Amino acid sequence: MNSLDGQIIINYIKKTTDDIRDFIDQRSVAIDIEKRKFQEDVHELLDVKKNYTEVINANETNERELDLLYEYINRLHSKKELKGYSEKIKDCQKDWIKIYKQAENVKKELEVTVKSYKEKTNQKISDFEEVLKKQEKLMKNEN
Repeated sequence: MNSLDGQIIINYIKKTTDDIRDFIDQRSVAIDIEKRKFQEDVHELLDVKKNYTEVINANETNERELDLLYEYINRLHSKKELKGYSEKIKDCQKDWIKIYKQAENVKKELEVTVKSYKEKTNQKISDFEEVLKKQEKLMKNEN
């Protein structure tokens, strides 16, 4: 029974570490505003916002998971199947701190842009409503 439990935990460590690594790598690219044309394209802006929000929301869970993985790896350090995972987990912990800070910074930087888009959109809606009201008056006067 111990070997089964051991293999299950080894698979868990590997999969979870790799999943967190993938999350970090994907979101690092997705929230890199230097490479995104979010000022010209609202869809780019929304994508950046979605991704930094995912990072911020996953912070507590991923920090806890990485700490747990590190504890497991310390207890199972003699397992050949886990060779190199101690360093992978440490790297993930460092990179997680970086991406979380990056997400917080991007959020602050984009708040002005998001507010600007919101104000422009609200103004367009107001202008459109005014046009509709004028059209409605014209139609009533014609009848």
